[in-house]
Amino acid sequence: MYFALRLDVSAIHFLLQRFLVILRTLLLGGGGLLLLFVSEAFGFAGAGPSGCVIAAFVANRGWRAQGWTGETVSLDV
Repeated sequence: MYFALRLDVSAIHFLLQRFLVILRTLLLGGGGLLLLFVSEAFGFAGAGPSGCVIAAFVANRGWRAQGWTGETVSLDV
């Protein structure tokens, strides 16, 4: 049972690693759109764009801390 579960988790991990750049891009873009629309809904028009910039900066710092640079990203299609 444990071995089968371990194989499933490793397969999911492999798929996530394969599409990691695309997933990160979609999450950052979707989060930015969410920030824009939610800030408008609550009446804080300037909070959305600044939240997008801050989210991108924080994501960049986290990815650099994990060892991702412009040279380590390979987009093999």
